[in-house]
Amino acid sequence: MTTANEAASARAAARGTLWSFALKLLSFAATQWTLRTLDPVALGKTSIQLELLLSTSLFLAREGFRLALIKPTSDFQVAWMSIPVSTIVCFVAFVIHWLSAPSDDRDYRTAGILYCLASWIEGWAEPCVLWSLRNIDVVKKAKSEGMATLCKTLSLLLLLRMLPESP
Repeated sequence: MTTANEAASARAAARGTLWSFALKLLSFAATQWTLRTLDPVALGKTSIQLELLLSTSLFLAREGFRLALIKPTSDFQVAWMSIPVSTIVCFVAFVIHWLSAPSDDRDYRTAGILYCLASWIEGWAEPCVLWSLRNIDVVKKAKSEGMATLCKTLSLLLLLRMLPESP
């Protein structure tokens, strides 16, 4: 019986590793596609500040839920609260960015709005990620995070293509 459990655990670990690797490849491809689409000057002047905005808003919106809901004794119905919390955090990040960005730099303001939108889209996948973490389902976790990354990247690239270029 133990060997069957060990074999199942080994298969699950292998699948999880493969899905995690596939997620990293997807993320790399999305990043490369974004880098080839954006103007290098605009990307260079905004990347550090906006990545900080994105990572801070994602951290604030989801880490508390991840830490609290991994415990088997916690009420999982709270996981759905991560959606309104991430919406509020992303809106606050948007307001802070809008108020602190130079009003004459339209590209920087637009990029900040897109980063806040990306963070909000990623926050919508959080209940699926939380469920996967709690049930130790690495494959579904990788799929959830992969779909969130893909939706975020595609929506940003679509919006970048639709927005008019600055003079």
